[in-house]
Amino acid sequence: MPTSKYQWPEIDDEIESEVLTQLRRCVSIYDNSDVFGEFERVFRELHGRRFALLTNSGTSALASIFWSLDLPPDATVVVPAYTFFATFTPLLYRPVRIVLCDCDDSGNITPETLRDVMDDSVRAVVLTHMWGIPADIAAIKAICDDAGALLIEDCSHAHGAANGTVVGTQGYAAAWSLQGAKTITGGEGGVLCTDDEGLYYRSLLYGHYNKRCSSEIPRSHPLSVFSKTGFGLKFRAHPLAIALALALLRRLDSILNERNLTAEVFSSALEASSAVRHAFDLPGRKSWYAFPMVARTPEIAASIMKLATDLDAPDFDMPGSTGDVSGYPLLHSLPLPMHGLVAQVDWTRSRFTNARSLTSRLIKVPVWTMSDRHGSVIGHYAEVLKRVAHAGS
Repeated sequence: MPTSKYQWPEIDDEIESEVLTQLRRCVSIYDNSDVFGEFERVFRELHGRRFALLTNSGTSALASIFWSLDLPPDATVVVPAYTFFATFTPLLYRPVRIVLCDCDDSGNITPETLRDVMDDSVRAVVLTHMWGIPADIAAIKAICDDAGALLIEDCSHAHGAANGTVVGTQGYAAAWSLQGAKTITGGEGGVLCTDDEGLYYRSLLYGHYNKRCSSEIPRSHPLSVFSKTGFGLKFRAHPLAIALALALLRRLDSILNERNLTAEVFSSALEASSAVRHAFDLPGRKSWYAFPMVARTPEIAASIMKLATDLDAPDFDMPGSTGDVSGYPLLHSLPLPMHGLVAQVDWTRSRFTNARSLTSRLIKVPVWTMSDRHGSVIGHYAEVLKRVAHAGS
């Protein structure tokens, strides 16, 4: 297999020093002191939220939010039809009715697709800012507010992205992944934010038992009696992962500025193409977890992938685990009470026509930081994009 030309994060002397310093200081933290407290402070201030809570994955952050929601039995929750499945799989442990909501060609839920599935039973809406492209969050938030529904933002692709406001600031709660090649990564990790004290305390009890709960939940609070045991789970992050993530978080603006320059180069390479186009028309700052483009047909997408291989561009990718979720056997097997999965999917109201089409046509490439060390590979991929832009035209 050809070797990927994209490596993230880029480990330099400064980042290595941050991680080694943490290694020598401590590798287990039981409360929100040390690097945990510093990361949460910086993250909380960046998003203007009252509370931030680190977890060991973005999935755990979402699970904490879903477990902590005050939802009546059989409430309807709208989730994206196009996403990475962990956006909503933790919700399957709640006795809710799930409705899939279709997307536009960026992969995002839109105000129009959301209105198509809303009714009086909807109590929460979950959306993902796909590929680091912010959804139309103001309009979606207005729809949720009018319906009395809680908005949950999955910002795992979109660290620092903004459309009027920074993503993760408008919803009742928001979650980010710090895993893999995410813009802010610790290798593994996650974080959630909210302004709701009750959700924060319940999230603490869900995955951060004993010292952290005891130090943060007031003794006068009814839930404080559970502080020592929590509710039996542990979602604490690893300090070395958070030391790496904090070093990147402090550079977020420069990372995004450089990635946006690269994205401009890639976007220009697709100009005047009738075969493939970029998939991001909304204004605002993107964070470029990837640069997505949409082929006119699945056949053109397949020809582009072959051409990219021939042109030594191995990072062209048609996502396998991210896309239309409607065909997963798990969703068609619900509920599975013996496994604790008690949610149900309302297939009569679910919409996923464009999600299904998009999955067979969307191609992505990484977005390198614009710098001298990446100049040649960015130039190479821009030339490849020019070639593939006319494949099938």
